[in-house]
Amino acid sequence: MKERHIQKLEINRIQFFAKSLCRTFALAGVTTFIIPAQLISVLFKLPVANSIPRLWHKITGRIIGLRILTYGKVSENTRTLYVSNHASYLDIVALGAIDNINFIAKKEVADWPVLGFLARLQRTIFVERRRVKIRVQREEILSRLEQGAKVVLFAEGTSNDGIHVQPFKSALFSLLHGVADEKRITLQPISIAYTRLDDIPIGRTFMPKLAWYGDMSLLPHLFQLLGFGSITVEIKFHEPVDPSVFKTRHDLAHYCHQIVMKDTIALNAGIYWQQSTSSDRNS
Repeated sequence: MKERHIQKLEINRIQFFAKSLCRTFALAGVTTFIIPAQLISVLFKLPVANSIPRLWHKITGRIIGLRILTYGKVSENTRTLYVSNHASYLDIVALGAIDNINFIAKKEVADWPVLGFLARLQRTIFVERRRVKIRVQREEILSRLEQGAKVVLFAEGTSNDGIHVQPFKSALFSLLHGVADEKRITLQPISIAYTRLDDIPIGRTFMPKLAWYGDMSLLPHLFQLLGFGSITVEIKFHEPVDPSVFKTRHDLAHYCHQIVMKDTIALNAGIYWQQSTSSDRNS
């Protein structure tokens, strides 16, 4: 009996490794194919520079086995800045598959191997938390919004453990506060959570396999993740807000943090999942 159990474990390990390897080659192939097209579109400032990354995110999501469930209504304002919590590099794939999106990232990301190159290709906006840079960075964000691209700000300034939402950095909101009314910019908070693996709820113990944070090494984490089955990510789009109604950027950051944190907890608790499956059964 013991030998049979050990043999089964070995077979599972081999299958897990094989799946990870196959998905790695698939991702490498797709990325290699799309990079030249995106390079050309960025260099020549072609309109498809915003839509090619979305195609990559959609294909990547399928390869990984990412199941994206959305709740709420996406803002109809073309000049919308999304404000979201941040648990994993998968956030970028999930959100990038929904719309033509540009992301805001800290300047250090631009120098990261591989990820930095891909981030630049996606026309990521790199920001520094220095007052002298705020005006230039603000103009860059406004320019993207005026071009019709949606922009995502991960307001924690780093990634979290997938369970807790860290306080939002009010300094990041200074990029928007004070010009939103003039430029007719809408802000839409987003809650994002990884809730199920092969339709089985993900507990706190398993969450570090999906969330990427702290001093975790990227490549081992990614290779392990590629061996898993279907991963469900749930995204809640909250009611859009007018940033100009808040007196200070601190008030704006606090409001967004509270609403994002509340529904991240609800998503992890399975509340939206239960409501959606219940409505499916009744329809």
